Amino acid sequence: MDRLASAKKAAQLALASGNTPALLSVVFNRLYTLRNQLIHGGATWDGKVNRDQLRDCTRLLGKLVPVIIALMMDNPDALWGDAVYPVVHQNS
Repeated sequence: MDRLASAKKAAQLALASGNTPALLSVVFNRLYTLRNQLIHGGATWDGKVNRDQLRDCTRLLGKLVPVIIALMMDNPDALWGDAVYPVVHQNS
């Protein structure tokens, strides 16, 4: 079974059983795959590849990102982990 089919099955099982963390894991993995295609040239500007997925992703992230930001703002003392790409300060 290929990875996409496996991810679809895992998402269906997670949805059917109410396993939100597992479902989100599959969704974020698919979003990461689409991101890699965009960043690394698998989908190009004004191309036809992945346009439906890109529109779906844009709509989803348009709803999800504000919720994540609100959660983080409402919980300033929570440990969210280290910044993956911390600010680099230059000596002047």
